[in-house]
Amino acid sequence: MMPALLLYLLKTQVALLLLLGVYYGLLRRLTFHQLNRAYLLAAMGFALLYPALDLSLLLPAAPASMSFTVSLSAWAAGPPGGRVPAPTSPDWGQWLLGAYWLGVAVLGLRLLVQLASLWRLHRSSRPVAVAGVGFRAVPGVVSPFSFGWHIYLNPVHHAAAELPIILQHEQVHVRQAHTLDVLLAHLHCAIVWWSPAAWLVLRAVQENLEFIADATVLRAGTVPAREYQYSLARLSTLAPVSTLASSFSLLTLKNRIRMMNSRSSSPRQLLRYAAGFALLTTLAVACATPHATEVPKPNAMAQQSGLPDELTIIM
Repeated sequence: MMPALLLYLLKTQVALLLLLGVYYGLLRRLTFHQLNRAYLLAAMGFALLYPALDLSLLLPAAPASMSFTVSLSAWAAGPPGGRVPAPTSPDWGQWLLGAYWLGVAVLGLRLLVQLASLWRLHRSSRPVAVAGVGFRAVPGVVSPFSFGWHIYLNPVHHAAAELPIILQHEQVHVRQAHTLDVLLAHLHCAIVWWSPAAWLVLRAVQENLEFIADATVLRAGTVPAREYQYSLARLSTLAPVSTLASSFSLLTLKNRIRMMNSRSSSPRQLLRYAAGFALLTTLAVACATPHATEVPKPNAMAQQSGLPDELTIIM
């Protein structure tokens, strides 16, 4: 039998897959990036709470009926001395639970190692300012990135005209606290490491944050779109320091350029969010079931004799 914890988490990931289906099918190509950011965060939160919600109250009530139950367990079981002990079998549920916690420990340790690596990089960096914008200068060839409230890059490997573009992009990540979104998504992956939905939502969060930063820079009008895209192409060959960081050249460059060149979504497209919400509400209510109480299982003797363990008469 599957442990209750794993069954609960399995239900959360089914709900998350439905939410991601709405995102990738209706919302991902829209230019309402801030709304998509809120949607993805809400999707993770709702999915984790969904199995604990009892939505059966929204369903029509079943017609009332009178019933009484006559228990035949004692008669069918026969004398106590005649019971045959059930054969023992491996507790596969405990093995599954152990494997689950082992995966959580490995992913949690990996997350701590990445945080420690970023801390070591921070310790080796030094504060620098260009045109009044501060950042941390790091050694080596690294892709510019931000984490927390700091921007990290090696100014030696970038042209003077390119630095303001990079800093403007990374400042968006810093001001809007995008690191929190990424950390939450990584923590979610560590908890449900076996779920494809967890890794899909992590990628969706990271991609949408880059859409937000790109759109904010271009909306400011201080950098021509073509020059900005060329900067992305030049820096795309540099490897990111960590998946926890918001890198200037993170993720598929083709998707980001396509999004930058797409037309702004019309207000009419906001109806997609309403349609997605209505679809999810319908599915949630349709799948809702009341929390049933445990019913005693029929004993072996009752099953062998062909008699029911309990006789229920409904009037």
